[in-house]
Amino acid sequence: MNFKDTVKTDRDVFLCGSEFAEEHDLDGKKAMAIVQQVSADNIYTMGSNIQTRKYFELYGSHAEVNCKEEDLAEIPVYGQLFRLDGKPYLVMEVKDDIGIVTMVLVANDR
Repeated sequence: MNFKDTVKTDRDVFLCGSEFAEEHDLDGKKAMAIVQQVSADNIYTMGSNIQTRKYFELYGSHAEVNCKEEDLAEIPVYGQLFRLDGKPYLVMEVKDDIGIVTMVLVANDR
């Protein structure tokens, strides 16, 4: 087994339904993902620079999503509309680290 095979196996464990992940609708495609809803008060109490934050964290939802790259129809980009479980969000950040995509999504709930 080479390193790439080992990493792929680790991804499968990390994103397994019996471990951390749950099934979610990722922009119209059902897949296993880890979704964390982050509240603004959590961000502000964790030492973040409040002056660099935007209005959406005060008036909206902020979610972080981890999923496998191949479970997405396409890798989204900054500013793109992305539906998470049917709710529209805007993509603020995307990182692809050895096949695991981490997205930061925001939605204005006002």
